[in-house]
Amino acid sequence: MAGYPNSSSIAAYKNVAAHSSVLEADPYQLINMLMHTALERLGMARAAIQRGDKIAKAAALHRATAIVDELRNSLNHQVGGELSLSLERLYDYMIRRMLAANLQDDIKAIDEVNKLLSEIRDAWGAIPPSVRTPKVAP
Repeated sequence: MAGYPNSSSIAAYKNVAAHSSVLEADPYQLINMLMHTALERLGMARAAIQRGDKIAKAAALHRATAIVDELRNSLNHQVGGELSLSLERLYDYMIRRMLAANLQDDIKAIDEVNKLLSEIRDAWGAIPPSVRTPKVAP
């Protein structure tokens, strides 16, 4: 049909829009985007298990695991102290649970990780805007 974008045009637009969002985001927004995407992938993995799609499950869990690993690697223990160490342990636990979910088609493990990551995301969202970005000295 003339005048209507095809699926590849829509995908390209979404890709450009996503890249623009990332380029314009501050560190707080980037972490928020990562958590949101990981939660989306967990939902996709859950649905894939329910329909018996092992390939889609593995792909979604692989992406969610990579994101949580990136969150873990981005922790700054010098600034974050005990909180960052606790988050590192929690992220490590979530990664192990996602690996188990992938090996055993374990929806309960996915739900557990989803709950934990949702709680972290909600706490992240509660950070007041005044403390989200470090103050730069003149």
